[in-house]
Amino acid sequence: MPRNWVKEVSRMLQAIHASEGLESARNKAVAMETKLRDMKLSSVADWLGSAWKRP
Repeated sequence: MPRNWVKEVSRMLQAIHASEGLESARNKAVAMETKLRDMKLSSVADWLGSAWKRP
């Protein structure tokens, strides 16, 4: 991951972690996955998507 995007991705992950409930966290994770793909960070987006598909 490019060094200049680390802070932005970190903030997005913190927003997911600080969510009120599971459903809002899932919604934020889906939005973040889309944004990461737009930023050309597909490997991080794949990791995030697989992390939410685990039981």
